Amino acid sequence: MTAARACDATGPWRLAPGPVVCVGETMAALGPRPAGSPADRHTVPAPRTTVVETVGAGDAFAAGFLAGLLRAETITNALRLGHITAASALQVTGDHGPLPDPTETEALLALSAREWTERAAGAPGT
Repeated sequence: MTAARACDATGPWRLAPGPVVCVGETMAALGPRPAGSPADRHTVPAPRTTVVETVGAGDAFAAGFLAGLLRAETITNALRLGHITAASALQVTGDHGPLPDPTETEALLALSAREWTERAAGAPGT
């Protein structure tokens, strides 16, 4: 089954009791999107970052997203936290880089959708 099929309106995600995050080759440019009806979908673009190595980035994203859910963040902010955590892994050799300090993380989570999108489209690290 393709990732696009898994996340479309007839995919197996329908059986899940809670949010499902679908990331696949056909959606990679859009960023992760929880599956569901169009009203339940959230698209959060990944911020541009300098990539040193990709090892651990997917696991880091999942850890950040789950941490966001455990912190009772909105789905959008949980996805943002996943991106922030994944960026820390992408910027180093190995699978875990330093996270931004908590003040910077909270400032990133407080950005409006427009500000987040503009930041994502900017130069790496901006």
